[in-house]
Amino acid sequence: MSERDPFKVDLRGIVDVFSNHLYSSPTVFVRELLQNAIDAITARHAVEPSHGGEISIRLVGDGAGATLSFEDDGIGLNEADVHVFLSTIGQSSKRDSSTDFLGQFGIGILSCFVVSDEVTLVTRKLGSSKSLRWIGHSDGTYELASLEASAPIGTAVYLRPKIESAPLFNAAKVIDTARHFGGLLPVRITFTHEGRREEFGGEPLPWQGIDLKSDSGLSQVLGYGEALFGDRMMAAIPIKSEAADATGVAFLLSEPRSVHVPQNHRAYLRRMLVSDSLTGLTPDWAYFVRCVVNVNDLRPTAGRESFYEDEKLEKFREEVGQIVRAWLEETGRRDPDLMAQFIRIHYMALKALATQDPEFYELFVRWLPFEGTRGMIPLGDYLDCGRELHYVSDHDAYRQLAGVARALGIELIDGGFSYDTQLLSLAQELIGREISPLDDNFLMQRLADPTAEESAIAGDFVADAQRVLGAFRAQPILKGFEPVTVPALLSQSDSVAYGRQVRASREVALPLFIDVLDAVSPPETESLPLLVFNVRNELVRALCGKLGEKRELAIQLLYLHALMLAHQPLSTSELELLQKATLQLLMQGLGTARRD
Repeated sequence: MSERDPFKVDLRGIVDVFSNHLYSSPTVFVRELLQNAIDAITARHAVEPSHGGEISIRLVGDGAGATLSFEDDGIGLNEADVHVFLSTIGQSSKRDSSTDFLGQFGIGILSCFVVSDEVTLVTRKLGSSKSLRWIGHSDGTYELASLEASAPIGTAVYLRPKIESAPLFNAAKVIDTARHFGGLLPVRITFTHEGRREEFGGEPLPWQGIDLKSDSGLSQVLGYGEALFGDRMMAAIPIKSEAADATGVAFLLSEPRSVHVPQNHRAYLRRMLVSDSLTGLTPDWAYFVRCVVNVNDLRPTAGRESFYEDEKLEKFREEVGQIVRAWLEETGRRDPDLMAQFIRIHYMALKALATQDPEFYELFVRWLPFEGTRGMIPLGDYLDCGRELHYVSDHDAYRQLAGVARALGIELIDGGFSYDTQLLSLAQELIGREISPLDDNFLMQRLADPTAEESAIAGDFVADAQRVLGAFRAQPILKGFEPVTVPALLSQSDSVAYGRQVRASREVALPLFIDVLDAVSPPETESLPLLVFNVRNELVRALCGKLGEKRELAIQLLYLHALMLAHQPLSTSELELLQKATLQLLMQGLGTARRD
């Protein structure tokens, strides 16, 4: 029958794992000793509710010859506790206790071996007269002895540094590290070194009991956030979570941020710092906030530098998202100027994220400004105006059609800016509001046909225009529309416009690239661009008269003008025609002027 033997543990190997893999910095030994002290005070408070507790940090000397001690007046340890909890790796006095305890892993004291080869602990348990001294060595051995003199109730830990850890045993380093990890702890912490004495801790949380709706309260919390994160903040959103029993503040950043770079948050677990660069506390879409929170009911990882990704953390993240969303919705109603400022700062990133995240789209799209026939205003204002709403996907089409659409009673949005066409096309699916593209067929149906009187005035103008434009593979059509200042519009499909651009590029391309352009050229199509003449325009009405050669030149120039208005490239022959026709009209005009 086989026998069972216990595992043998190499303490030096364990310490190496701690220093190189579990902890991000050797300074965490300060946090671990503070945690042990807080847990001991918490345990004593459970027995003596009136006990407040104190922690003392003393540094004697400096650097390699220094001795650093952490003393608490907590519940202390007896001999059985020492054998079980200090000398058994992985055993914790808090494992089966309530979540009032920070330490849950039984490895805190071992972090001291990262910076010291020897750890001395002196302790006396509440209700016991026996004082003990435990000395642990980095080779895995320890000594335990009773002391003749009576030690105070509680525990004191003494460390002397390894040679390579000497810089950590510096007064400035110790106090900065202790403040960094324990600055928000609920007990008073005293640091002394050669006549120097500093106190911290034992104060309410910086956001606790402050009215963020008052100017003074908001200013105080914003100042705290700016000092904490080094960023300018434009607003502070109070956080209260039931899932994690947490409170805190979400700060709204006043400078643009990338949606692809997660924000670092500052998180405390029962007022002990977990991390000042923690990601994943907020939904991905809330990239514009940085949070500081104190949680009481999230599970830390073994290194206590983050939280387990579990159902409770996911619920907390959802709660924070709901809080931020509710604040934004309320601010949009209560303080539209602040919301407009926020949108201006994060405009491009908000648009980019809205195209990727339906929840974010639903939250923000009504506040995003779009350029259109009403100016640069939020989409919600366009949606609420009660008029027919359309968009075009490029600037040139918008410039050409905006006046016509306005005259037809149509609100038109310029979708040529980054992300705008995609955002507008998603409106039906995500918010149930249709914003359809304004295509040429739709516009042609809306433009009025000439009246009988206007047709009579036009006479043979359309037939003559068809003859002139045939050389350009364009088709004339006569309509009557507002504004009357527009003589003609170019209407063409996307494929026709693309083909024109490719052909224009081919004319000036090097031989090396001509084959490439031929490969991407669209197939020939029967669809022709339309030149829509406005019969209500004074110039077009004049062209309907018998002008001979002048009419042909004017039709050619109106066609070229419509191309340029639509920002379409002119071919070499069209550029030559533009120069020739312009000069001819100038000469004819000058000749007429001389005869007069």
